[in-house]
Amino acid sequence: MSEEHPIFDREGAFDRVENDKELYFELYDMFFEDLPHQIDQIREDVSQSESKNLEMHAHAIKSALGNIGAMSAYHLAYTLERLGKAGQLGEAKGVFERLCEEIDKFRIEAGRERP
Repeated sequence: MSEEHPIFDREGAFDRVENDKELYFELYDMFFEDLPHQIDQIREDVSQSESKNLEMHAHAIKSALGNIGAMSAYHLAYTLERLGKAGQLGEAKGVFERLCEEIDKFRIEAGRERP
């Protein structure tokens, strides 16, 4: 990936909830409650070379990441979605590992904004 994307798009994320940080962190908490399940699904899709499932699960997490402003993770999820759609899973494991790392970075950075 040649482009740099912010770990956390504060302005975009807070604009989507009309600067209601309480609402934002309700969405943030819901995302992280469901995250282990989503990560397990993607991990299994990658390890089992399930391209159609990877496309579907990567799309779902991509949408959630975009909603909460996790832009670098969003773009990695998009890459996984495209790899699944194309049935090209050779790079998927590395992209998945980077996705997990970026989500961890996002959790820390966005968490600093909690009121």
